[in-house]
Amino acid sequence: MTDYSKMSDFEINCAVARFMGEKFTIPTPENPNNWMILSGNTLTELNFDGSVCAVIVKDYCNSWADAGPIIVANKIDLIQDNGQGCALATTSAIQMFQGDDVHIEQDENPLRAAMIVFLMMNEGE
Repeated sequence: MTDYSKMSDFEINCAVARFMGEKFTIPTPENPNNWMILSGNTLTELNFDGSVCAVIVKDYCNSWADAGPIIVANKIDLIQDNGQGCALATTSAIQMFQGDDVHIEQDENPLRAAMIVFLMMNEGE
């Protein structure tokens, strides 16, 4: 299983976006792309004909508008503060009661925790 807690918000956003069907590539040190520029959550690609294509990756880790529909559709529960100053996201109590796999993530940011749980729930698909 992937350790999503070690990933940056941007990497988590991209992983969620890919799972949601957005298609794009991101340059990495192992796979550089001189034609692509990353600024914030926007990837700008310079095409061979000189035109520019920008792909905006939604900010699932910090935007309720982006993350909310995923949280609701996947029945992810959020606990804002678990007494340790961090948020807790889990698969729903219903899923736990039915004996389905339980995924739990704890983070200071509840949306980030929820997106990590979402990725854990869908890992391997």
